[in-house]
Amino acid sequence: LGGLGMIIDAISIMDYWKKAELREEGKQAANQMISAIQESGQDINDQLMFAYSALAKFLEADETRDGYDKALQYYEKVRDWHKSEGDEIRAKRLEAVIDNVKSNRDGREGKQISDEVLNGIQSHYEKCVKERGESSTETLQAGISLSLVLHNSGINGLECERLSNKLAIISRRVLGPDHETTRHA
Repeated sequence: LGGLGMIIDAISIMDYWKKAELREEGKQAANQMISAIQESGQDINDQLMFAYSALAKFLEADETRDGYDKALQYYEKVRDWHKSEGDEIRAKRLEAVIDNVKSNRDGREGKQISDEVLNGIQSHYEKCVKERGESSTETLQAGISLSLVLHNSGINGLECERLSNKLAIISRRVLGPDHETTRHA
């Protein structure tokens, strides 16, 4: 499972949105990981959710109605698992992802996101800043999630740009230019 996870991680940081062969390789690795977990009978739901999320990402990147529909099924499974684990913040982040995928599937111009989801993600970021400081990895990741939601929703582009720039500068300084969080910022 570790080797498949590393393949998925590697593909996730490549330009898979533009390269169908990378997406197909990612889908294959995610499906193999899902099958291996299910066949093992072990209770390793966190790894299963990782594989579901990866598969959803690669399906979504196909930018077809079928790809979006299948991606939604996997994102919803992951969201429901996070809810069952009591992780409302991750569940709300996935709600934003699900809203975005639905918007893309339906061809809507402005990406739709509920105020509840946006407020939840923003509250989580503010809580991280207050409790952990601006330089913690968790705070940076929460800020990146907020920035992506703002960007994908078309809400306050200036605020989104400022937040993204701030996060990129802090991440580069604290984690270095090659860290995954810095690349996402």
